[in-house]
Amino acid sequence: MSAKHLYIVTMEFPFGKGEAFMEDELYELTRYYDKVFIIPYFGKGEPRKIESEKIEVANILEEDETIIKYTGLEFIQKQFGLTLSVLGSEMFTKRGLNLSIRKLRMSLIHLKNSTSRMKSLSEFISKTEGAENHFYAMWMSAPASLLAVLKKKGVINSFIARAHGYDIVKERHPNNYIPLLQFNIDQVNHVFANSLFSRKLLLRLTREKKKVSVNYLSLKDRAKAISPVQADNNIFTVASVSNVYDFKRVDKIYEVLNRVANKHEVQWVHFGDGPKMDDLQQLIANKDHMLHINLKGNVPREEIFEYYRESAPDLFIHLSLYEGFGVSLVEAQSFGIPVLVANTGGTSEAVSEISGVLVEHNDTALQIAEIIIKHIENKQWKEKRTAARQFFLDKFEARSAVERFQQLIEQNHVS
Repeated sequence: MSAKHLYIVTMEFPFGKGEAFMEDELYELTRYYDKVFIIPYFGKGEPRKIESEKIEVANILEEDETIIKYTGLEFIQKQFGLTLSVLGSEMFTKRGLNLSIRKLRMSLIHLKNSTSRMKSLSEFISKTEGAENHFYAMWMSAPASLLAVLKKKGVINSFIARAHGYDIVKERHPNNYIPLLQFNIDQVNHVFANSLFSRKLLLRLTREKKKVSVNYLSLKDRAKAISPVQADNNIFTVASVSNVYDFKRVDKIYEVLNRVANKHEVQWVHFGDGPKMDDLQQLIANKDHMLHINLKGNVPREEIFEYYRESAPDLFIHLSLYEGFGVSLVEAQSFGIPVLVANTGGTSEAVSEISGVLVEHNDTALQIAEIIIKHIENKQWKEKRTAARQFFLDKFEARSAVERFQQLIEQNHVS
């Protein structure tokens, strides 16, 4: 019986700080493969520790300098068939003709980048010739483009991909355009959207509705039980986790909690860093004396989970303007922490009516503060803790979720 391998193309993981959401699924997938290869599209710096002998990090994607040095016209001449296929996908979309000179340039640059990495990955795959190889792009952006080029060139027969938010929401990209997305959709065998919201976006781009389905990211049950609330603690404790960018609106979380602190003593602990951290620190200098703030910065995920276990926050809050899904919301609920989240993207799927509260993204800080205060005074946050934990177990717990996901991978594999 031949060996069975899974190749996962990531954006950076295990390098950099992102894509931590994929770790739980990754370790569960090792139950179904002899070897899992992680191929980062960009791999610089020190990688995070991988704790499985079945997982190999293959940081092998080297740019072919010959291809990189081609002018646009030279690249088209050398890769005429591939370029024609890409332009056909990008120009003649489900919604009609859609390609400007600017978009053409962007498409060629991204196609050149993926094609320049093709040789190193092809050579690496050839070392496992004879094995049953499955291919999985963690994003519908550059990782999917690389596998789409390999498929178009006949190096691989099939691949699947995940779609999140940033990789398919055109409004979050320059010129409202995501290079090669249409080509990637045309080439992929199946796309697993991480929410109904993401699936809806993808269906605008393809006529093949059967090619797109929803499969939520799976998460390991680190809590095992609901952390007990400290009975003698009269301080209302709130946690939040996100990078500090404008669209994440961490400053609005502060405005909300500062208003809550007019009536109730509040402890706010935020995990995450970013370019707007200095602005946030200046903003909180004028906080209410009843609001205590601890900005933790970037820390390992396990440190966040340890805080959930030991401190049992009363509430997790997330007010981002854009969110494909919201893994941090589900992680908090796994510890029995109710959530309050802005209704955007797929966040409504990451919370239930009894496990948390959904607010509108244009609700004011005062409106949201009043909701929190009402729930504090009615003791409703404590009542939601059991429901939050059960919501996680029913919908996102890793072992059963990955078993379902693996069955879908097998169904979409072409040998």
